Amino acid sequence: TIKKDDTGFFLRAFQRAALEAVGKGDTDSLDKLLKAFVFWGSNSTASIALRKQKNRFIAFCTLICDKACLSGVSGAASNDIWEKYTQLCEDSYTAEKINALTIRLLMEMTLTVKRRKTEKSVDTVERVKAYVEKHLHERISVSKISKHVGLNANYLNITFKKQTGQNITEYIREQKIEEAKRLMKDKNMTLSDIWTQLAYYDQSHFSKAFKTQTGITPKRYLSMNNNHD
Repeated sequence: TIKKDDTGFFLRAFQRAALEAVGKGDTDSLDKLLKAFVFWGSNSTASIALRKQKNRFIAFCTLICDKACLSGVSGAASNDIWEKYTQLCEDSYTAEKINALTIRLLMEMTLTVKRRKTEKSVDTVERVKAYVEKHLHERISVSKISKHVGLNANYLNITFKKQTGQNITEYIREQKIEEAKRLMKDKNMTLSDIWTQLAYYDQSHFSKAFKTQTGITPKRYLSMNNNHD
């Protein structure tokens, strides 16, 4: 049996950890917490008055919704969830139902935050790609892109790599070299014309980037392409 003091300590620790999971959209951590909560709930709420349990739930629901808003969930969506669960709470008449509502609320809100973060990451990646495409014939840096999208450069790189599997510098190189290949199809363009158009510092810089990306030098690629024709 869990003592009253222990119950209060557990509840506070559980709420702090649960709010952290909600804020991160961390469903894995939440799952572990909920397993502990199921045990706690079945052993600690029998002696607590139902009205007090409802008040605790509504207060916790408010904290959860506020945390979700800080993590990118819209105020309207968060408020809809708050209204739904507070009404469900008022319609509940046992401790078990309120405990079940707590689990449902945490799962729904954590998933909502997780989806929002994923959508935001995808949107950020698309903005990076659009910037690179628009400025392909200029010198591009991660710092310039981070200023454009309004995010810290390290965070932006981590987000981009998580979604695409490559960092931004690698993506820039990939796109510039793909553009170089396209330009090589124009027989009137020299390699000097191409690396100048793509804003490389010099031919050596261009050749190194090209070989890193393709495994062969620009001249070799051009030779192979001409032989193919």
